[in-house]
Amino acid sequence: MLSRRELLKAGAVAGAPLVLGGTTALAGGRPSKRIRPEPLIRDGRFTLGVSAGQPRTDGAILWTRVDGIERSGRVTMEIARDAEFKNVVQRGTTRAASVRDYCVRQNVTGLPAGQEFFYRFHTRTADSPVGRLRTLRPADSREPTRIGFFSCQKYRAGFYTAHAGLAAEDDLDLVVCLGDYIYEERESATEPRRDTTGKNGDGEVQSLAEFQAKYQLYKADPMLQAMHAAHPYVAIWDDHEAENDYAGENSGDIVDRRIPFAARRRNGYEAFFQYHPVARDWQDRSRIYRSVNLGGAEVFLTDQRQYRDKLACEPVTPCPQGSRPGRSILGREQRDWLVDALRRSQAPWKLLGSSVMFAGLDLPPGVQLNADQWDGYADERRIVGEQLLAAGVQDITTMTGDIHTFFAGQVTTTGRIGGRPFATEFVGGSITSGGINETLAGAGVPQGGGPLTPTTLLAANPHLAYAETESKGYGILEARPDELLATFRSPSTILRPEATVGDLARFRVARGSTTIERL
Repeated sequence: MLSRRELLKAGAVAGAPLVLGGTTALAGGRPSKRIRPEPLIRDGRFTLGVSAGQPRTDGAILWTRVDGIERSGRVTMEIARDAEFKNVVQRGTTRAASVRDYCVRQNVTGLPAGQEFFYRFHTRTADSPVGRLRTLRPADSREPTRIGFFSCQKYRAGFYTAHAGLAAEDDLDLVVCLGDYIYEERESATEPRRDTTGKNGDGEVQSLAEFQAKYQLYKADPMLQAMHAAHPYVAIWDDHEAENDYAGENSGDIVDRRIPFAARRRNGYEAFFQYHPVARDWQDRSRIYRSVNLGGAEVFLTDQRQYRDKLACEPVTPCPQGSRPGRSILGREQRDWLVDALRRSQAPWKLLGSSVMFAGLDLPPGVQLNADQWDGYADERRIVGEQLLAAGVQDITTMTGDIHTFFAGQVTTTGRIGGRPFATEFVGGSITSGGINETLAGAGVPQGGGPLTPTTLLAANPHLAYAETESKGYGILEARPDELLATFRSPSTILRPEATVGDLARFRVARGSTTIERL
């Protein structure tokens, strides 16, 4: 957990008092009968820390949860220019409601762009940890933009030492979670940490209350809390936020189904919105795709689960059926939004958040390895690429999760050498989840001469410039006016809570190019 003093940095701003709540007013502006205000919560604790999400030039959504209470009430929220809260610029109250599992999600506005703030919550007797927020720079800013990205943090697989590294990163404008923030499935008893959530105490969650308990387990981790307190973030989901390997309205992999798939998915989605600082679209309550303009880069967040067609094959088997025309991973409405938004973007760099790998992955050469990624929806990859090329859109980079392995390479209209390149891709490993060799072994896929090595993968996939199959960690992108710099970072271990974090590899992409240079 970061202390207030550890979070203290220079910053200055003028602000207006925060107004949260108040009396009910008629259309003409005169108050109706006065409603007795809900009292401040007396007790309660903030054991899950704090976080800021969906940052904007004038504010963000702030999040916490109050536990140890049995009915709804209000908490105080403060925003200051310093971590000691000597210069408070906004103060007010906001609600912890039982209908949202006592999660607090408050939209803050009225702050100036590109400046640093600190925030906290109080009940009458308890203080939350302190969080740091920097509002976004104006859209026309050309200052360097730094983004961290991660995915796949299975709790029982190891300690979140990579998050301790992310928390310590200087000057990140945004952190992006690319999916699998939680794992809903039954887990192995041989893993380093225990997860006893779910009806049977084995980690398998299906009801809303069970999903809520799962988020409480994950968010209680001190290293994850430190990362959230240090940087604003945004999140998309992959499959494990609902059900392993599900595709749209088609169920996935489950051993002991206790409730219908549609109800389980709905529960997973509801818990996602409760436990992340993310606003819901009132017209489409489960929509998560959107963009965030950081000035030097614009981030396009996609949903590659909710609208996709049924898997053409099992996830880690050769799948020529994945190339059939008409198959979609985005759905037509989201695809049209994405291509149009990329066309219209004025940002120097367009960063696409993808929960699954965009480029092709073969083993042996010419044989697709994973139908659960864009290879299983190859015709839509071609369509997106050809439309962007026809529109002259350049400087697109995909930051990707899911496959638990570090990759860097080109994305082409075929996914492979021979297609027309239209983007670069950086796949950021995993925080803890097992890598590609563990995935293949768990699926019963024969590995021939032994585990896959970077040499084997690169020989079969010449469009890739880098592969690393064993390390855990995260990625950092730095968007500059003339280049994009990428760094993969990894902790020395996830088997113990203490670790050092160092660079695995560094890369450069020149403006106007789809060639990745190793630094």
